[in-house]
Amino acid sequence: MLTPAPLLKVKVYVNKRHLERTLFNIAMEGFIHLIDAKDEFKEEVGKGLLRPLETSTNLYRISTLRSKVENLISTLKLALRAYPESFYREELPKFSLIDAEAFADSIERATAPLSEAALEKIRNEYGDKLCKLEALLRVVEALESAKAKIAETSTTAVFVGWIPKNSLQRLSKVVEESTNGQGVVRYEEPQIHFEEPVSRESEKGEREVSTLRFYIPKKHLDDVVYALTGIYHQVVDLREFMQAEFKEKVKPLEPSPKLFRLSSLSSRLDVVLSSLGLSVPKDIKPVSTPLRGEEIEEMEAFLSPIEGEVFSITSKLEGIKRSMDAASKIESEVSTIVLPQVPSTEMLLRDVKGPIRSVVLQLTDETAKLHAYLNKIRAEKGDQLVELKRKVEGARLVEEEKLKMLSTDSFIVFQVSVSKEDVEKLISRIKDATGGSFLLKEAELPRKFKAKKEVEEKHREEVKVPTLMDNPWWTKVYENIVRGFGILNYREIDPTIIWYFTFPLFFGIMFCDMGHGLVLLILSSILYHFKRKGIKGGETTNYIIQGSPILLAGAISSTFFGFLFGEFFGYIEDPVSLGHLLSGFFESEAVKSVRASVLGLLGLSGSYHFHLMDPNGARALLKLSIYIAIFHISLGLIISIVNKVRLKEYKEAIVGPGLWLWLYLSGSIAFITMGRNIFNAVFSDMMIGFVFIWLPFIVMIVARSLHLGMIDGFSESLDSFIASLSNTISYARLFAFAMIHGIITSIFTMVDRGLMDMVGVPLYIGAIAGTLFFVFFEIIFVFLQALRLHWVEHGLKFLVADGVRFQPFTIEK
Repeated sequence: MLTPAPLLKVKVYVNKRHLERTLFNIAMEGFIHLIDAKDEFKEEVGKGLLRPLETSTNLYRISTLRSKVENLISTLKLALRAYPESFYREELPKFSLIDAEAFADSIERATAPLSEAALEKIRNEYGDKLCKLEALLRVVEALESAKAKIAETSTTAVFVGWIPKNSLQRLSKVVEESTNGQGVVRYEEPQIHFEEPVSRESEKGEREVSTLRFYIPKKHLDDVVYALTGIYHQVVDLREFMQAEFKEKVKPLEPSPKLFRLSSLSSRLDVVLSSLGLSVPKDIKPVSTPLRGEEIEEMEAFLSPIEGEVFSITSKLEGIKRSMDAASKIESEVSTIVLPQVPSTEMLLRDVKGPIRSVVLQLTDETAKLHAYLNKIRAEKGDQLVELKRKVEGARLVEEEKLKMLSTDSFIVFQVSVSKEDVEKLISRIKDATGGSFLLKEAELPRKFKAKKEVEEKHREEVKVPTLMDNPWWTKVYENIVRGFGILNYREIDPTIIWYFTFPLFFGIMFCDMGHGLVLLILSSILYHFKRKGIKGGETTNYIIQGSPILLAGAISSTFFGFLFGEFFGYIEDPVSLGHLLSGFFESEAVKSVRASVLGLLGLSGSYHFHLMDPNGARALLKLSIYIAIFHISLGLIISIVNKVRLKEYKEAIVGPGLWLWLYLSGSIAFITMGRNIFNAVFSDMMIGFVFIWLPFIVMIVARSLHLGMIDGFSESLDSFIASLSNTISYARLFAFAMIHGIITSIFTMVDRGLMDMVGVPLYIGAIAGTLFFVFFEIIFVFLQALRLHWVEHGLKFLVADGVRFQPFTIEK
């Protein structure tokens, strides 16, 4: 109830001949949230073991045909009908897209004259068939859209989705019945994170590093730079010291022709890999053996035909896209000149649309073929291209090292920083590479440094599990208030059940009049009756009808607080108010006892005498508002701690909402204990100020600075401190709007008093006008204030709301 429904990830494998029936039966149940199988099986798709199910051509034809059929139904003024599930089971196996297109085209031609007699004839003869066709197309379109998320082999289709945990048995049963026991369902619990291996540098500890300068003959340059790759080292860029140290004795090494060829080849590979949807490998390291010219030529010869094919395909795809955009633009421009009163414009639209759709279908077929060819290239050559990129880029990294070196006519000068433990190994490598022909000089004294070592670690990334809110039926409407803030993360606490109680409570305190509450209760009950009957209003009124349970609960709360505060269309002791008519009711001992008990429990008054306009009553209500703020804000921080613990973010839970809760509760205790004297006490008594305010605030600053850095830690701590005050004060709007309601009510009562002085009898015109104003205008402001307190002051403490909504695959009947 306080968390979203637990989900399972399922992978369903079925024979392709059973796919359509399986999808239909699953859609009838409506319990699976489909996700793209290509994303789940990236490696298998990349290697060609699985391929996406091609649906684009059929889907376009079905969507176009459905649009045409809907237009015909509108022209013939037919009413859409509901059909039982047995109808779809019987008709779907017999459905033929070609026959359906031919039938729709014939009806479209027959309606061209648009004479009423012809329309009536078509309506009688083909109306039922058109309605059935529209219902079938709705189902077929949904099934075809679902297929776009499915992958396949030559015989098997596989689709992936999320289902509620308690629906696993039902899913297994549906798959078993749909495939005659030949389907397979696999499932797994959702992971909070998935871990991906990545390389990074980590500190290994303090070690001594030596910087050595070498002079080697030019002919040994390649052998030396490739010999260095087996040792962790850093080549110093001597170009920075050339003028100061070497004067004009040396010059920088020019980029080699091999570097230009490797850079060009690497860039070309980037373009090809990107066009094929392949990622550039991240684990690139310098190669240990140089690439010969013949090897580079072989690589270029391997890449050139693939590059040509990919370029040709992508160019054709871009051309097709431009053509389809142009066709769509022409169709929309022609549609703008259609006038229902001029039949010839309808005929012109049909004459234009026919050829355009024919061309678009051909282009769609061509697009599917080109994508299939790209997939084939990726499957056959993808691994080789990735490995080629790794090798080329590794060789390019080594060639770039040469640019940091200097040269004379016959010697190369370079400088290497290496750990003291590897000095002998480095010298041995260079000795072997040069045959002993080198000169060594220690360029710098050994110094200590924190050595870095490349290690592989797991990169954690949060898994996006869809969120299915799981609350009792009577709280469903409050889910929309939560969704208005955002879609909950799968691991977040769902506050719907909490807001079910607090939202009407806040509404009732601000709209506190028993008479106005009863009027709102009657009106909201009527709206709720409309909702139960399925009656829908206009674009705006439908929102009010659907939200009637919130108004109903708010009306009950308003009636209760109006009774408690002694308000019935105004103050009950005012002789001009309608409340004076109920003086006998409010003066009864039972009512006095109940009011006194509840008012005392809330800390508002020790007796039944309570009035908002009374200074003591106003102060008591303001104090109650602050206590509500302390409870509501603290609850938000506690939920935030729970959320972070559920996400296994233990350090963030302590440093973030944990320390903030300590600061807030500590300050709240000081306020409850000392009341309005808290500021004097805090600044006059250093011990009280330190214990209740400064100690938790300082600890928060230190902890967050260590966790986030000095600037971010201090700014976030200061923000939390200021928010603690501002958010608490914001709850004073409960008191303020209750006072405003009482003041405006008294103004309307003054109108009635003036009229009574004039005519001698009470007319209650002000009371009626006031009621209309409150019920039709003030409730909007009160609703928005209650919404603000829940979204901003409360919800922002714990709601991340970065989730994905659970959308079950279902068929609109």
